[in-house]
Amino acid sequence: MTYIAPVLGLLAGVVGIADTIPYVRDTVGGSTRPHRGTWLIWSVLAMVVCMSQRADGASWSLIMAAAQAVLTSAVFLLSIHRGEGGLSPADVLMITLAGGGVIGWIVSDEPVVATACVVAADLIGAAMMVPKTYRDPGSETLATFALLSLQRTSFPARSLG
Repeated sequence: MTYIAPVLGLLAGVVGIADTIPYVRDTVGGSTRPHRGTWLIWSVLAMVVCMSQRADGASWSLIMAAAQAVLTSAVFLLSIHRGEGGLSPADVLMITLAGGGVIGWIVSDEPVVATACVVAADLIGAAMMVPKTYRDPGSETLATFALLSLQRTSFPARSLG
C-alpha cells in the first residue's frame, strides 16, 4: 500500500486541477458566473482542510488538499468581479451559519461532530448556489461538478496518508 499512496495523491491532485480548469476558463470568458458566497465558504473549508491535513502529518493527500485550496481560492477571487451574489440578508445569514460550522469543526475534539459541522458548512455553500443555478443553469460549468464528484468519491483524502 505504500507505493499506491503517492500515485493516488498525485492522481487526486491532477483531477482536482482538471475539474477546475474548465470552470476558470468559463468564468474568465463570462459564460460561468460563480456565486461569491458559495466560493468564499468553499475556499475557507479548503484552506482549513489543507492546514489540518498538514498538522495531522499527512503526506501525499496534501497534494489534493493544497490544489483544492489554491484553485478554490482562485475561483473565489475571480467571483469578486465576475460572479453573482453579495451581501443580501440571506447571504449574510448563510455565510454566518457556514462560519459557525467551520468554527465547530476546528474546535471539536469529537470526529463525528467535526464531520457534521464541515458537512453542514459545505451544504450551506452549495445551497447558496442553488437558486442562481435554477434560474440560470447555463451560469455554471457542468464538467467541473462532474469531475469534482469523481474526485470526492474516488480519492478520499484521509486514506492517502
